[in-house]
Amino acid sequence: MRTAKRLALLGSLTFGAMAVGLVPALADSASYTGPGVVAGCSFSVGTVTVPSFGAGGACFVVPPGATRATISATDDLTGPPALEVGFPGSVAAGTLLCNGSGSVVVSGQPRLFVGTSNTAASIWSCGRASVPTRGTITVSFT
Repeated sequence: MRTAKRLALLGSLTFGAMAVGLVPALADSASYTGPGVVAGCSFSVGTVTVPSFGAGGACFVVPPGATRATISATDDLTGPPALEVGFPGSVAAGTLLCNGSGSVVVSGQPRLFVGTSNTAASIWSCGRASVPTRGTITVSFT
């Protein structure tokens, strides 16, 4: 009986800590409007980082110990948008996800940006036009 009470208390404390932002969430989502890669990440509001400039995407705080991010995007009006995924401040090239979903390695990174793309490069690489209008980007960390 004591074990059950301890587990219930631990679960309540963990949920409460996540609710007030003390423990990073392992999944989060943000809305986007229009195409365009987020060019800069400014400050965090919970686990979503508010972009300092740019549109069509969002920045996410990578929880400590996370090794992979699974990303998906749905557009309210068109099909799944092409996504450009990268790390703010990194000189490495980003990753292009053609069908609005995929995963990337995030080990050791503090933030992840995900932007919708309608560039000529994404059209060429993905073999179709991406017309992001507005929708939701969801990221799950493991």
